Amino acid sequence: GATVKANSKVATYGYSQGGGASAAAVEAAPTYAPDLDVAAAYVGAPPADLEKVLAGVDGSPIAGVIGYFINGAASLSAAVKAFADESVNATGKTMLSRTSGQCTVDTVVSYGYRKTSDFTATGEPIAAVMARNEEVTGFVRAQRTGTMKPTAAVRVATGVADDVVPHAQSKQLALDWCGKGANVTYAPIPGLSLGPKSLLNHANPMLADQLTARDWVVQRLSGAPATGNCSTAASGSLRISMPAS
Repeated sequence: GATVKANSKVATYGYSQGGGASAAAVEAAPTYAPDLDVAAAYVGAPPADLEKVLAGVDGSPIAGVIGYFINGAASLSAAVKAFADESVNATGKTMLSRTSGQCTVDTVVSYGYRKTSDFTATGEPIAAVMARNEEVTGFVRAQRTGTMKPTAAVRVATGVADDVVPHAQSKQLALDWCGKGANVTYAPIPGLSLGPKSLLNHANPMLADQLTARDWVVQRLSGAPATGNCSTAASGSLRISMPAS
């Protein structure tokens, strides 16, 4: 008796880590799940460029999520596994072990505001140590979203004051998709910074945007076309990267 049928329209919806998942799903859908009628994707504050996100979350309330990334990446990449074995000190190995079984609240309590320099053998931030390892850097860059064109309408929303999952790299995802000819609505969420790397800089835009985001997705599922704003989204310091002819 469900109203969802095999040919029903599909939408993806997420914020922060969920925004990253929504972004990855919608751009992969044309080749990964061509049988689905994907109509829309809400992509909120996505960690699209992990090199920049690693620096953003370092020393923030969610610093421990770096443990999530390393644990997940090490399960897929021998190079990252070797990096974790060789470049992470005893404190860092404890962090990796603990975060492998934690939820976000536990990780915030355990590792909020910690500097990743506490976890490396050299005393440098993890991002700096990773940057010298070409195999690890290659793996991290391969995770970047924005490299494929979504065929569904997408709405990328990000708080302009977000310095935890940095606003600029989220906006760049929208511009990368625009450059590929996708139907993109870029929605910068205004707001003042509530302090360096405050979790509120990241969380408040989610709360402020949810009703608008929900209504936008419902309209797409109802068949209303989306009018993107790629022509104006590039205002400011970032520019659309057009594909080579």
